[in-house]
Amino acid sequence: MGNASSRIEDDLLSIYDGAAYWSYAHPSNEIDEGWHHVVFVWNDTDSQTNPGVAGYDIYLDGKLITTADGARFGTYGGNGSQIDVDHLRFGTRDFGHDPGGMPFAGRMDEAAIFSSSLSAADVTALYNLGKPTDLADPSSYDTPGMEDHLSNWWRMGDNDDAEAGAGMSLLTDVGSSGYDLHQAAERWQPIFSTSTP
Repeated sequence: MGNASSRIEDDLLSIYDGAAYWSYAHPSNEIDEGWHHVVFVWNDTDSQTNPGVAGYDIYLDGKLITTADGARFGTYGGNGSQIDVDHLRFGTRDFGHDPGGMPFAGRMDEAAIFSSSLSAADVTALYNLGKPTDLADPSSYDTPGMEDHLSNWWRMGDNDDAEAGAGMSLLTDVGSSGYDLHQAAERWQPIFSTSTP
């Protein structure tokens, strides 16, 4: 399960808030190299990664990952907390001294943050969309008004006039908060790809 002195072993998906990890981690599980829909949802009462207390629920391709599937919780102090956008990193683990440490060797598209937790039915509705074209559309969700909770949505180059194979120093946020992501260091810039789900 991981603890304060070690990392979680065999993790396939993880989120870290500076004090705790929530992971889909199991030595016999694997994720194929195709496109997948991944959702982390903050659960205030009974998370599947840390049963009985608050934590992140993990969904893979619309399915809730439970402890029986390999959902894990590891702590470096306390039960953890929600992550704020100022400390968010996509595709890497932030170790402070090396912000590009352990880079993700794959592709990402359509990253979004909501100011309210998605329901399981909302996750299913988003998964069934395939590649979303407008997350501000109310028909994208099961919960009425959920589109109003779309804080951040980075299209990963789709709206930034990016060139295939080129690094991107800017990812424009088309959500309600307008929190653009900047990366001046070329070695840590994401590479734009036209290969999408």
